[in-house]
Amino acid sequence: LMRTIFFFDSLNGFIGGKYIAYTSDGGNTWTEADIDSNMVSSYPVYEFNFYNQHLGYACGGRKDVAGVIWRTTNGGLNWSAQGISPDEIFDIFVLDSLNAITLAGDPEGLFPVVNIKTTNSGLSWTSENLPFFGLSFSIDFRTYNEGWSASGYKFLLTTNRGETWNEIETPDSSTIYNLQFTDARTGYAVGDSGVVLKLDPSLVSFKNEINTPNDFKLYQNYPNPFNPTTTICYAIPAEGKVKLILYDILGTTVETLVDKIQPLGSYCEIIDGSTLASGIYIIRLSFNDQFSVKKIVLTK
Repeated sequence: LMRTIFFFDSLNGFIGGKYIAYTSDGGNTWTEADIDSNMVSSYPVYEFNFYNQHLGYACGGRKDVAGVIWRTTNGGLNWSAQGISPDEIFDIFVLDSLNAITLAGDPEGLFPVVNIKTTNSGLSWTSENLPFFGLSFSIDFRTYNEGWSASGYKFLLTTNRGETWNEIETPDSSTIYNLQFTDARTGYAVGDSGVVLKLDPSLVSFKNEINTPNDFKLYQNYPNPFNPTTTICYAIPAEGKVKLILYDILGTTVETLVDKIQPLGSYCEIIDGSTLASGIYIIRLSFNDQFSVKKIVLTK
């Protein structure tokens, strides 16, 4: 049984479930990755999240037994597993090269939600009980500091990058299992009975979203979808070689927006789609040996 899939590009990707496997030929062949052997390393994998093509995480576990985080530093060829919590971990969010965060809970509601973080690229993890109960099925950040968890009949909200969390009731007592922000003004959540929730942009602020960068970051374009122009912003923590390239869905280069050495700072580029066909495009930012990608949508 495979539960999740993740692709860097059209050739390189991973599947996870009973085990972790990788492909470098677009899925024509798959090779099982090497996972260190311990009591939790063979538990089911639920989700992947990578910081760059070298450093990445997977999460999962087994109900009432252990929540597990797997870590790779060589592009997914080898993984190490750690038992982090008493119950499954459904999602993990990578904040930057050193910091990642997840939440774990108890399905029976006997134990509180646990705030789990690393500050050393996954070498070790700290756990802190939160003052409420429930589960966390999905985590995403709307802005640099503001993150949300889809936690069944409620949301969990942090406004300080995961230091503390608060409970927020869902509209009409909806039960929510997944959420995603496409940019700071656009977000969706889905759950039971076909419910789809959309963020009301009039209730949120976009002030001070891009500060002096502490790490490499590619922000979602705004607006998205767009017609005919959109703005894509990024931040780099030091001077280095930057490439910002727009690809079509087949991986063909459409436009090279940036290809030069830039100093530390935050930057924005305008993408003009007036001569392009409607559809999904990929924007890829590379900085030294790091990279990040975003999907953008042009509608005409």
